[in-house]
Amino acid sequence: FAELADLLPVLAIDGRMHIRMDSDKDLQARLACCAEPATIAALDEAQLERAFAVVTYTMVAYLRGGAHGYADASNLRQVLPPKPELNELPDYLAKPVLALSELLQRPPMIDYASSVLYNWKRLDPSGPISMANVQCLLRLTGLPDEEWFFKTHVIVESEASHAVSAMVRALRSQSSVDLLKELESLEEALWRVARVCLPIMYERSRDNKPRCSPSVFYFSLRPLISSATVSFGGDKCPEPRRLSGPSGAMSTLLPCLDAALGIKMSSDKLQQFIKTYEKSMPASHRAFLTEIRKSKPIRERIRQMRPAGSGEAGFEQHGVLERSFNSVIARVLDFRWQHWGFVQTFIIRPSRNGRAEGTGGSGFDFLQAHITDTENARLLSSSEHHPSLTCTPSGAVTPDQLSTLESPVDEPVSRQSTRARAFYDVDGPF
Repeated sequence: FAELADLLPVLAIDGRMHIRMDSDKDLQARLACCAEPATIAALDEAQLERAFAVVTYTMVAYLRGGAHGYADASNLRQVLPPKPELNELPDYLAKPVLALSELLQRPPMIDYASSVLYNWKRLDPSGPISMANVQCLLRLTGLPDEEWFFKTHVIVESEASHAVSAMVRALRSQSSVDLLKELESLEEALWRVARVCLPIMYERSRDNKPRCSPSVFYFSLRPLISSATVSFGGDKCPEPRRLSGPSGAMSTLLPCLDAALGIKMSSDKLQQFIKTYEKSMPASHRAFLTEIRKSKPIRERIRQMRPAGSGEAGFEQHGVLERSFNSVIARVLDFRWQHWGFVQTFIIRPSRNGRAEGTGGSGFDFLQAHITDTENARLLSSSEHHPSLTCTPSGAVTPDQLSTLESPVDEPVSRQSTRARAFYDVDGPF
């Protein structure tokens, strides 16, 4: 499999992978041996992830290699005409894929973990995790656009580790002072992810060409990694399996943030998709997400900390905590708006079809609903519950009116997402 992986870009582009494998009986015997229990049992976690990535990349190249055509620079002449896409995997390839899938407890398909989380290395082992120092281990097209696309996700995941650490510390904080400190750290970390890392996807080279061309992504890479219905030779399941391709929704980052912050999910369709994508997360990531969901959401904790009286100091201190929480929500919204921009740039516009699907097989009609859910997680300040109060531009209550507050704040009113807003105002719409 490792030998085949080195040839992936060549064999996957023109559809020679299945010809090469189907015509070599010795290769088939050696590949089938990779499914032996003793062989798999000898692998540690990192080796298992590497093996799963290699076999699923090989599987995709076998099924879809050459299934889409390549045009010349003028886009007028087909250099490589498309070939029929396969949907059946022979026993010698299906057995290793299913064996590793069962052991890792993930669907037998290339996923986010195998294409991003476990698919990179540092060029300089002592250097930083940066675009210049990271290289993808496996590639299907061999095109720099593919490399840039997946490397950007590697950088996002790396930078997001600071946000996850701050999130965990916030959940474990014992006082409002500690909670405020960690919320500020979380907001700063998410700002770096949303405003520094995500825009890397749009970077251009010195000749002003995009590092990741939307047309190259949509027409060359996406057909290889999109969802598929596959029949596996020797499978215990008699029916073909519907499998989701790699999707950013398989990352644990945003589901953890939603759970920790108390962001609800109003779309039943989105909930169903998330449950499907969670099956493609590494087992340790799923376990971590489960633990986060057991914790009391930060939003609920802050609401319970609201002062019942009308003391100026208490309301002022709690207002700082609320605004800090809202700043975090603003960064999550910033992330989701930019992700929506990715969807428009790399899928909807190239497809010229408003009903296009992501690589994971999901539509996008629920994304706006979840942006609205995120907006509704924002905590309304005391001034918003008392319209007669005078507010500063940032929403702060003037000191002489703090005494008019007499009771705890109720649940915030629901707001609809304002699509015209490119980025969310921390203090909300006024």
